[in-house]
Amino acid sequence: MWKRGKLSEAVPEFRKSLIAGYQPPPVYHGLGHCLFRLGQVADAEKTIEEGFKRYPNARPDILLLDLAAQVAIARGKYKDAENYINQLKQFGEDLNYYHRLSVLHSAQRNFRSALIYAENACDSPGRRFEFLTNRVDILIELEEFERATNELTELDRLFRVGWDRIDVRLGLRCKLLLRQKQWRQAGSLWKDIEDKQTPVCWGLRVEILRQTIEDVNASPGERIEAREELERLEVSSPTGAILFALVDAADMLDSVE
Repeated sequence: MWKRGKLSEAVPEFRKSLIAGYQPPPVYHGLGHCLFRLGQVADAEKTIEEGFKRYPNARPDILLLDLAAQVAIARGKYKDAENYINQLKQFGEDLNYYHRLSVLHSAQRNFRSALIYAENACDSPGRRFEFLTNRVDILIELEEFERATNELTELDRLFRVGWDRIDVRLGLRCKLLLRQKQWRQAGSLWKDIEDKQTPVCWGLRVEILRQTIEDVNASPGERIEAREELERLEVSSPTGAILFALVDAADMLDSVE
């Protein structure tokens, strides 16, 4: 269910496994990851803590440790995040260390230093999709739009399949267009995103609508429809919508291999 993008259906299955007594770290990681992507961040944090308590004397599961750092960043618990990230370094996970450190600096709006750590993660043979997309996200924040566009084009060539990777690339392109006030093109791309239930996707749609309302060149009908939709979305805001402003799009949309 998780790998098919059916996160809401995956959550109860993971929980059934835990209740049945099958409780290895990957189950806690899978459950925590799905909860996080669904915007249920507090529940994800609780799940991770339970996973660590289950094996107090063992070396922490690397994926669970990395997810713990990611969730701590999203919760604004930067000291906790730094502790988890340092543990990644301690256990020889240099690539995850540089990547997650980059995400931490991005969350703190330190994009120049975030880019340095992102380059460290990307300039290695073991670089992964989320490393590359994180770098694109930082380039967008730094308004290096030409380089971000070129790197997205390269990602389109290298990672053409997989619903989750397609969603990430579409989400980043939407963000790139929105930062250049091209809401109409971003809106066309947004429609192609498959998983529209994530906080990131919600945030992208909200920004598209806000730019539509503010655009004096939009028709009166477009602006009225955008205002009405925005009002509906604000009422039904997902619990983790704030993450759109705190966590890079790649990590919110992407699946961990």
